[in-house]
Amino acid sequence: MEEALLKSSSLFPYFMLVAFEAGSLIRALVLFLSYPFVCLFGKEIGIRIMVLICFCGIKKANYRLGRSVLPKFFLKDVGYEGFQVVMKYKKKVAVSDMPNLMVEGFLRDCLDVNAVVGRDLKVVFG
Repeated sequence: MEEALLKSSSLFPYFMLVAFEAGSLIRALVLFLSYPFVCLFGKEIGIRIMVLICFCGIKKANYRLGRSVLPKFFLKDVGYEGFQVVMKYKKKVAVSDMPNLMVEGFLRDCLDVNAVVGRDLKVVFG
């Protein structure tokens, strides 16, 4: 999804939105201050660190951002050419580096994707 559909190469704005909206101002500030260090570790470990900062302590039942606010931001960042290619096919499978919780609402509702393959988050005590 990130390489083919989105114009922006950085995933930081989406994680910042999650940290601020679902978490708090303090969580967003921690993510903002840790981002230079996240860039030093590379893409794979950097995404894991951002996921940890954004989602640690947030209850899955209370997380509605993936269905309400994030799709609007994803839709603004979708490239026209990528969108046209995706909409040509009837059956679609999306692969993402971001957690399913963040991208599944956008991909299923806006792009009619049949299946989403992404990171699963470990849920402990809800």
